[in-house]
Amino acid sequence: MLTALIALFAILVFQVLSSFWLPSLFYLDLSLIATVYFGLRQEKLHAAMFGSAAGLLQDLLSGAPLGLNGFAKALIGYLVAIFNRRLYSEGMVSRLIILGLSFLINLALVWLLLSSVGRPISLSPAARAQLLIQASATMLGGLLVGLALNGPFLNKVRETTRRSGRR
Repeated sequence: MLTALIALFAILVFQVLSSFWLPSLFYLDLSLIATVYFGLRQEKLHAAMFGSAAGLLQDLLSGAPLGLNGFAKALIGYLVAIFNRRLYSEGMVSRLIILGLSFLINLALVWLLLSSVGRPISLSPAARAQLLIQASATMLGGLLVGLALNGPFLNKVRETTRRSGRR
């Protein structure tokens, strides 16, 4: 629970900073990265709830229709948690593939939902280039987050926690 709250706070801070001071970070979808990693480490229901909260937070801060990203991220968290139990997802290459597929599923869901209410996403060459940059930035950001989550410092914290009997 504490991990989810910290991650949501980090997403909030990131969204605020990227919208006001660092607009180049707009291309990085931190809520998708957090949802994918939460799905890799948690149960289906927890991953879906976290994805929903992260997506709703993203909707509130970005001005998107409320519930659009909440639904998409909830479904992605649930799907990642389901497939994580059946597939090998410990390597960085497999996590990059999961992030890339999650980005495509998120894009498809957002496009379908917006198209159903008469507001489709533009697929002009400039928009496709922007989506390619956003997918690359999200996958690279996800790789860096994965390296940070599996780094020596956190492994030492996990080992110390296991030895002390807490989990």
